[in-house]
Amino acid sequence: MDKHLTRKATTKPTGEAQDIEARVDDYLASGGLFNPEMMEHDKVRELLIDYRAAVVTAKLERDGYREQAEAVDDLIAAAVEEDRKSLNPILSQRNEQLTRDLAAIKASYNVLAEHNEKLTKELADERLKRSSETRGLQL
Repeated sequence: MDKHLTRKATTKPTGEAQDIEARVDDYLASGGLFNPEMMEHDKVRELLIDYRAAVVTAKLERDGYREQAEAVDDLIAAAVEEDRKSLNPILSQRNEQLTRDLAAIKASYNVLAEHNEKLTKELADERLKRSSETRGLQL
């Protein structure tokens, strides 16, 4: 068989398409490629009609799959939007709670910072007092 007749399809045909493909291969191998006028015209016409029907069927199936895929995409988009809408109030409540918690932590930090400052001053005063007493004893 001629090298130009080799198939480069990525998938094997099945069912009716496989039958039509075999019939086309048979036609070409039986002389239809080099001497088509010697072929039986009725059989060639039937082959072309069947081939056209198979192509139309394949296109309809492909379009049907495309429509199904688009419908699935629409369903997924709707589900994602619904999830986003249902999560917004929950996320808003959680954000408000975290904001209140952060404010409480900041307030606690400020109280602790003031207490630390007070203790640091008292410690410095105590050291100064002890240092003065120690100097007074040394004189």
